[in-house]
Amino acid sequence: MADRTASLGQMGLKAGVKSSIQQEMKHVGDMVVAAGKQTEARLRNAGGAIKDASR
Repeated sequence: MADRTASLGQMGLKAGVKSSIQQEMKHVGDMVVAAGKQTEARLRNAGGAIKDASR
């Protein structure tokens, strides 16, 4: 009985760790996408600023 309880506890711990890792990976992925969008906007705006400065 104690072995089953320990085994269930380990399974719960592993599931919790796996879930946490999956959440962190999603968060990192979301941050990468957001950074890419921000970079794209900055580059687009920089192109406009260069055109304005050269006038």
